[in-house]
Amino acid sequence: MTSIEFHPAAQRELRAGASYYERQLAGLGDEFLDEVERTCALLADHPSLGAAYDAKHLRAVLRRFPFSLSIALWIRS
Repeated sequence: MTSIEFHPAAQRELRAGASYYERQLAGLGDEFLDEVERTCALLADHPSLGAAYDAKHLRAVLRRFPFSLSIALWIRS
């Protein structure tokens, strides 16, 4: 299994997205974050499910929300 870490700018963007959805409907912000977590867990277990857009990056679109994750691949020794 691969671990996924968020860049600080990505963390801010996710919080902003969750706040936006929460303003639209109570509980929707949490559902958004749950969907991000589910997608990250899926990609951590199966990176090949992400769409490669160059040698070091994957892109994954969330199912329920018009939002995509851009993931940089790093190998740690």
